Amino acid sequence: MRDGGVRLVAVDIDGTLLDKHHMIGESARLAKKICDTRGVAFTVATGRVSTSAEVVACELGITTPLIANGGATIKVPGGPYLRVLALPGEAARRAIMAARRYPVERYVFTGECYVTETLCEETLPYSQALGIPIQEVRDLVQATTGGAISLVLRANRFEPGHEQLADRLKAEIEALSAGEFRVEKTLPHLLEVLHRGASKGEALRALCDMLTVPLASSMAIGDGFGDIDMIDAAGIGVLVANAHPSLSGGSRKRTRASHADGVLEAVRAFVLGESGATL
Repeated sequence: MRDGGVRLVAVDIDGTLLDKHHMIGESARLAKKICDTRGVAFTVATGRVSTSAEVVACELGITTPLIANGGATIKVPGGPYLRVLALPGEAARRAIMAARRYPVERYVFTGECYVTETLCEETLPYSQALGIPIQEVRDLVQATTGGAISLVLRANRFEPGHEQLADRLKAEIEALSAGEFRVEKTLPHLLEVLHRGASKGEALRALCDMLTVPLASSMAIGDGFGDIDMIDAAGIGVLVANAHPSLSGGSRKRTRASHADGVLEAVRAFVLGESGATL
């Protein structure tokens, strides 16, 4: 693709669009403004639940449909869902029952609210980081009888061995999937249980179809393992500088700057086509 040929930019939130202080800074705002000026659609593609993604969208003035829940949902900010891949109730039940045997926080997103049966001292800061309330329910299995968008499991990241615990739980839940769901380790202490077809890459393809934008005219920017299928699917795939070195390779570009500064660098290079900014 020639520089300036981008028509859609999809950006991961945590570790990418947010700055190193986990805030929306001037670089993120400027990247969005450049896209607006050039008539390029700008959106987020995140593992966050859609209601949390909408908080970020509202602050940046994003109107393009959002990719959230690790690709399980596409939603108009403040409007309807355009695509939902939900976990069947029985599949959610199996995963929840397995997780109850481990010392982990358990959260379910129903599509309307985020709920837990394990309120603890970590729940409030987690809720504040997402910018949304978390409600307590007596029984997650009962709350997911009609299905759920995602199940999130969080080990205590301050406890020794939390990463190994998450790995054991991941293996146990995967063995129960019967092909109905997948388990993604998005952070060393955090697991997400999603519909088997949910991924950011597939969601990007679906969003391009909805917007009648060729996939080759899209740019995806991220920093983590959960972003790779989206980065590889896009016409231009970009890793910000703070991404793990092992993620580099193939046609993936890598910025010199980290976090939102890297997003701005990529937008300048491939939306504005600035000379000397090509990655």
